[in-house]
Amino acid sequence: MPMMRKAIFALLVFTGLFSSTSCTKDYHCACTYNNTVVYNIDLGVQYKDNAQAKCAAYDSTIKGMTWQCSLY
Repeated sequence: MPMMRKAIFALLVFTGLFSSTSCTKDYHCACTYNNTVVYNIDLGVQYKDNAQAKCAAYDSTIKGMTWQCSLY
């Protein structure tokens, strides 16, 4: 029985470590106005949280046009 507990503990530790690490990925941001893409930005390889923050920073209103930006 002690061997089974060690195996379960090791599996839980491995699963916790694996799920807590984020992978970097190549992200892009598209900004739309009236459901038409008006601007694409290559954000490069980075973590998803960082990419979302950078893409959200492109949300803006220019000459009365409100751009909505999102990752893809």
